[in-house]
Amino acid sequence: MRRLLEEDPGRSSSQDVAALLGVSPSTMKRRLDDEGTTFREVRQSLLRERAIVRLLDQSLTISQIAVDLGYSDLANFSHAFKRWTGKSPSEFRNVGRRGPSLSMRTAHEGRGALLLLQMRRCLMP
Repeated sequence: MRRLLEEDPGRSSSQDVAALLGVSPSTMKRRLDDEGTTFREVRQSLLRERAIVRLLDQSLTISQIAVDLGYSDLANFSHAFKRWTGKSPSEFRNVGRRGPSLSMRTAHEGRGALLLLQMRRCLMP
């Protein structure tokens, strides 16, 4: 399921994803319940990760990132990002500027460690 969402992060319908997986929406929901998660949680986690990685790329505008992630407007993306991290996309990006300079390739390859470092910087008072 996560792989399907990665291909199209704006895909918002659990019914669409279930159909592509060849299962009913209730079966998909039950399997996710068995794993202790929900479709919404998986989707939000993926969107949060992608947003963080994209915000590290200073060549992309925040509006471009919002559209790439399937948000209809910048305000919706900004609200979601602030809910996830406690910071606006601009605040998060500014925290990243103070950190070590990394290429996007390095950022992508070391995504887990980089995300942890970035989140710690962002979320610490």
